Amino acid sequence: MASGLALALYGLLLVPAALLVWRRPVAALYAWLIGLAAHNAVMAALYGAGVRGGALTALQAWKEILLGVALARVLVDAVRARRLAFEIRAVDVLAAAFGVLVCVYAVLPESSLDGSADHSAIGLALKHDLVPVGAYFLGRSLVLRREQLVPIAWTLLGVAGVVAVVGLLDDFLVPISWWRDSAVVDYFHKQLGLHARRAAALVRISRSIDLERLRTLPTERAAAFIERERGLGPWSAGVVCLEGLGRHERGLVGDLSLIKLMSRLRGRWVEGHETAELLAPYGEWAGLASVYLATAFKHGLMPLPAERPTRFPRPAYA
Repeated sequence: MASGLALALYGLLLVPAALLVWRRPVAALYAWLIGLAAHNAVMAALYGAGVRGGALTALQAWKEILLGVALARVLVDAVRARRLAFEIRAVDVLAAAFGVLVCVYAVLPESSLDGSADHSAIGLALKHDLVPVGAYFLGRSLVLRREQLVPIAWTLLGVAGVVAVVGLLDDFLVPISWWRDSAVVDYFHKQLGLHARRAAALVRISRSIDLERLRTLPTERAAAFIERERGLGPWSAGVVCLEGLGRHERGLVGDLSLIKLMSRLRGRWVEGHETAELLAPYGEWAGLASVYLATAFKHGLMPLPAERPTRFPRPAYA
């Protein structure tokens, strides 16, 4: 019943929104600025109201649908005008080449890639990689005047202000126990497929203890408590200490980016626990060092040996 009502209301809202975006593709920018800020909260509320599975997945697709409509409109306009709305540059060629590469990679047999992804995982990967490409070309195709950019900027600032206020109210007024018993946990765990083993462990400890007690413990004791939990490990402890408790002395031991970085430095594939050696020189700043090292490696800002290890197996590290 709940799913049927939600889908009916969804259709009533989506159809006029799609028509508006077709007439004025710039309207999609406003929809994303406002809609994305409330997306997860609304979807979690719908999950709590009984909207599950395929119905909720369809509701989540409003972003991609509006993007598709906007792209279709600019493509039709380009065909009619017999020219693109922008001058092709090297970055455009690279973006298009990346999109083609993603599609080719998706149709290659998993056996040839030494992988085991099913059709669902491949579909999610395609969405993850192609949506930014589509958004990029939409942005290149929208030629906006100054008077159009000003309201977009004010909308962005207004939404950011509202999100900040809601976040502060949440921190000071909403107890963790309320979130623990809400539908948010199950929405991220069961509907979105947050890592099952790790998510189950997080759900278990969030419902069995008062997490605020961790703030009163020294960092090492808090980390040791997290690591003792089944399904969690040093990486989870580092994330909780750094992001949850604001303790910058606990590094992200076992982080995949750090594993890749250290593997390049060592000339062989290293295990997760070995990244502790990489972070040891930073002492009480190991947590921040983890973030900066991973970011520098990701963006190619570090001088590294040209030789790469022959194989990067997927590490099973919590």
